[in-house]
Amino acid sequence: MNPTHLEAVTQRQNLLRSRHTMPHYNAAKTHCRQGHEYTPQNTYSRRTPKGYARRECKTCRRERLSSKAAE
Repeated sequence: MNPTHLEAVTQRQNLLRSRHTMPHYNAAKTHCRQGHEYTPQNTYSRRTPKGYARRECKTCRRERLSSKAAE
């Protein structure tokens, strides 16, 4: 192994570089399941209790909450 080929990166960076990991797959998504685009204006970013980062579509959340309020 040649140490000059190594680069010190965080675990997150390392996971995002590999095309075979779920973090890479999820970070590459540009739209939610309903087809709304993930933009800074339309995306909530939050952490789960286990510390994982999650994106949530604001449009879908708004629609889900309004349908619950109508019940």
